[in-house]
Amino acid sequence: MWTQVEQDLARLLSKKVFPGLRGVAAYDKLLRPNGQPDAAACQAAAHALVYSTDLKDGIKEFGRREMPKVQEWSDPICRAISSKNNPNGLWWFDEELVQRWSRNYPPGTPNRKQQILESIRPMLAVCNDWNDFTDLRVLRPRPSIPIITGQGQYKPIYSPKDPRHAASSNILFIGGYTQCFVPFVNPADTGPYTF
Repeated sequence: MWTQVEQDLARLLSKKVFPGLRGVAAYDKLLRPNGQPDAAACQAAAHALVYSTDLKDGIKEFGRREMPKVQEWSDPICRAISSKNNPNGLWWFDEELVQRWSRNYPPGTPNRKQQILESIRPMLAVCNDWNDFTDLRVLRPRPSIPIITGQGQYKPIYSPKDPRHAASSNILFIGGYTQCFVPFVNPADTGPYTF
């Protein structure tokens, strides 16, 4: 499965230029001096992204309802953050999840933003010690970007590196919601999410 994801990502990166990613250093390294994709550089980047990142730990491989796939994406996606997280990191999710929970907590609901965020956390299976979930960022791709999507893995409520994990090692966030792994993020396309 991951070999196919690697091949599909290399193919997508090689077949076209993503103008909204120009100026992103990691993406620009995939282009020849004439501005066209370098197939060898795209293949090396795809391999590194699939095997040298936490991609395989975040997307479910076995018992999944949704195969991991590479695709062009143009819809808004969101990322939960706190002051200790990179606001433009690799992991994002479809804005639809925020919209769904926003209907359960209409404007005027006390602590609305935090209630929405805490409702989302178990669906994304983000360990408590990884992210304080205090805010959301939104990425609005211009016009489209390459991403890898798949069903999110379940995770313990605290990561195994956290000393609190021993007391709660059998308590898990179920996960299961579609995760969006974004290899190249243009910070100019991101901003605070408006609830």
